[in-house]
Amino acid sequence: MSVVEPGGGDVPEIPDGLYKARVTAVKDITLEQPDTFGNQEKVEIHLAFKDSDDIDQTLEPRVNRKWGDRATLFAIALACGLDVQPHESFETQSLVGCQVNVLVETPEEGRWPRVKSWGRVKTASARSTKATEPSERKPGVLLPDGTVDWTIVWKEVKRLGMTRESVAAQFDGDITKLTDMDGIDVAVWLDELQSVTA
Repeated sequence: MSVVEPGGGDVPEIPDGLYKARVTAVKDITLEQPDTFGNQEKVEIHLAFKDSDDIDQTLEPRVNRKWGDRATLFAIALACGLDVQPHESFETQSLVGCQVNVLVETPEEGRWPRVKSWGRVKTASARSTKATEPSERKPGVLLPDGTVDWTIVWKEVKRLGMTRESVAAQFDGDITKLTDMDGIDVAVWLDELQSVTA
């Protein structure tokens, strides 16, 4: 028999805000129990940054180990400034060393802070490249600032043969449960919906 010690430590106190972070490591993990959507295979992304009080902080958000133009991991790779395509394989270690803007929020006092959205770090070269090279990928669910492009979401919902009413039914009749979710969570939900209806 083995002895299992309690995990974690003190919950970090990170002021809510937008921070420029660096990806320091990426690790594939398998959850002991599936999440609410039945996924066990995750990618853990280690982030390091200084908070608004100039204190070194780290967070290790986990996302599904899925790849496609509506996958959260794909949105993160784009936010990291990587030139990726949804129909080509992706090496997650490519994220290591990338800089990315993360919006960090703590849902309730005493709970772990979480990354609510991911955004690209603006650089002069990125702006000039963006102006001269048109994007060939399909529009994504997330806008560059990490917020939701609801026009795309509802078009995709309609394409999947659903209505706002049928979506609301999934959220106990309260559509605000969906619209109050952050961009990453909406992208995950739509990704799961796509896999169920595919």
